[in-house]
Amino acid sequence: MRIAFLLCTGPPVPPVAYSGIQLGIHNYRQILERLGHEVRVAGMVEGASIPRRLKIVREVNSFRADLVHIKNPRYFDLSRWLRCGAVFLTDHSPEVSLASYPLHRRALRKNAHIICLSENIRRHYLAAGAAPGRAHTIPNGLMTEKYRFTETPKHKERSIYLAIVNRRKRQHLFCGIPGLDFAGPMDDDRGLSENYLGEWSREQIENELSDYASLVLLSESEGHANVCLEAMAGGLGLVVSEAGATNLDASLPFIDVVAEDKITDREHVAAVIAKNRATALGMRRQIRDYAKKNFDVAQIVEKQYLPLARTVLGDD
Repeated sequence: MRIAFLLCTGPPVPPVAYSGIQLGIHNYRQILERLGHEVRVAGMVEGASIPRRLKIVREVNSFRADLVHIKNPRYFDLSRWLRCGAVFLTDHSPEVSLASYPLHRRALRKNAHIICLSENIRRHYLAAGAAPGRAHTIPNGLMTEKYRFTETPKHKERSIYLAIVNRRKRQHLFCGIPGLDFAGPMDDDRGLSENYLGEWSREQIENELSDYASLVLLSESEGHANVCLEAMAGGLGLVVSEAGATNLDASLPFIDVVAEDKITDREHVAAVIAKNRATALGMRRQIRDYAKKNFDVAQIVEKQYLPLARTVLGDD
């Protein structure tokens, strides 16, 4: 099968730092090529909007793909010009998980299939008018073996908040909580005055994340946060907001979900983080096994993505 991923903006593939969409494409490409498929990442071209769109269409059509997977909603309308057997569309915007998101209808394209990162997102597309047979749920995945794992972390008394620093991620609410470090590119530094480690490279994420006891991610909105999967691959427990709990089994003892009405209660949040650290430290092998069983990209590609692609190509 010949598969083209159409990205159009952002860092390169593979990313050198934290770029969830680019990392996801890179992971898929590695697994698909390992299985004998031909993959191209298309659309990384410069120029004004209309000439750029023409270049993208020419690039994709010259590849003669069986399947084109468009990963940027601004380019969903290009699907009508693509000569291929099938088109998948995925919107990775965090707000796509909200009913109020104004762009759900943008994915309602003739002969295209919508790949949703969660059942919650799929429900929003169905409410916007998507046909049930054209909206599918496939979560994010990761290459578990890429992440260093240790059962004896260097920073067993500390947790890490790894994310771009901005208002949506809400780091400003938790600065100063004991035992909490922050890392990620700086988009908004208001309120983040201590324990900031700077932006981590991809190498640091893969090799140093396992030195912490737990990950904290208390965002306002998320599609499906890759960083939670990466943390579990390293053996870390999770303290997440309701938005960050997407696709996770919140009944597990190493996953704690902070209710939205408790987000601003710093004493409560600090207590949850401390409790999660203590619990997760004794379950690191189970945490990694959970990540591998449920989110390893090889399984997702082989058991969900490729079967869907074959079905769609056969039906359409």
